[in-house]
Amino acid sequence: MAVFNVFRILGDLSHITSKIILMWAIHWNRSAEGVSLITQVLYILVFCTRYLDLFWTSPFGRWMSWWNFCFKIFYIASSAYIVFLMTSVYARTREREKAWKFGMWCLGGAVVLAMPVNAIFQKGPRLHADPDVYLWNHPFKPSEVSKGTHTKSCL
Repeated sequence: MAVFNVFRILGDLSHITSKIILMWAIHWNRSAEGVSLITQVLYILVFCTRYLDLFWTSPFGRWMSWWNFCFKIFYIASSAYIVFLMTSVYARTREREKAWKFGMWCLGGAVVLAMPVNAIFQKGPRLHADPDVYLWNHPFKPSEVSKGTHTKSCL
């Protein structure tokens, strides 16, 4: 369970403030020059994949759940709105094809390396937070392994 602290609150509020300032600047200048469309599209992709828990976690009940729910929705919606502004309302020349290719290579590299890097930093592939449940999803006691009573027949 996460705990509210002043650094988390300030981090969330500064992130929202930066998004609001960006949207205000685009409207005020009537231009999206200087803002990378590739970066904004990747923000949408990152937020949508990172906040998948929105589909199975209820925001009602605790104050912190409501706080997280509102901020996650704002991050996704504001990123989508910025992309809408950049492509429809204040359309501009696109980034050069070279920049798009670089962005796609970075995205492809991240997708390919996501699972192995995650497994390395978790010290092996784990599907559950419970340390007794491993990749084959068969619970056993560590004492069975040390005694040699746990066989590979369950695989």
